[in-house]
Amino acid sequence: MQVAGLRLALPQSLVFDDIESVVNTALTRALTALATLGVQIEEIPLPQLKTLPELNRKGGLAPPEALAIHRDWLSEQPNAYDPRVRARILRGEEQDAADYIRLLRARTEFIRSLTDSLDDFDAIVMPTVPIVAPTIASLTDDAVYARTNMLALRNPSIINFLDGCAVSIPCHRHGDAPVGLMIAGLHGTDRRLLAISAAIEEVIARTR
Repeated sequence: MQVAGLRLALPQSLVFDDIESVVNTALTRALTALATLGVQIEEIPLPQLKTLPELNRKGGLAPPEALAIHRDWLSEQPNAYDPRVRARILRGEEQDAADYIRLLRARTEFIRSLTDSLDDFDAIVMPTVPIVAPTIASLTDDAVYARTNMLALRNPSIINFLDGCAVSIPCHRHGDAPVGLMIAGLHGTDRRLLAISAAIEEVIARTR
């Protein structure tokens, strides 16, 4: 596949919040290389993304679904779980059945809305993670860990909530801290997304 003529959506809501300069520099370099070869990269607002923190204020879908599997084990042997993993699973107790059903319905509307906004694009591009990997020593405080973990998970979780598919391509220079360029697609576009990502990866590899 040739990259020339590809039309990529670059969201301007949420995905660049709190981005580190080294990540932004690597991402800009990669996107510039693609644009030079005829890739159309269009900045789009996607205000729907701003609704995600409120939709997932009680922990999202993962905690109640995990709690449904782990509830008995957590009761019988709580210390067998990493404390931070245990705490996240137990957030499922914050939701009742009505909360969960409402979230599923909100997700359906979210998917419909973004599909309408993105249907004319070949793929979505964004930083995989807006920060470089932190040191283990910097995460000893639970509050710092929680904030950093949520920031690291934020952009991939957007595609999860969209029920989409994604590939992360290294776009940092050799010797620098790892940075990923996420190429994402709507539900059911996996095969085409892999072909697009392979073509983009060839271009990005030449900039590293």
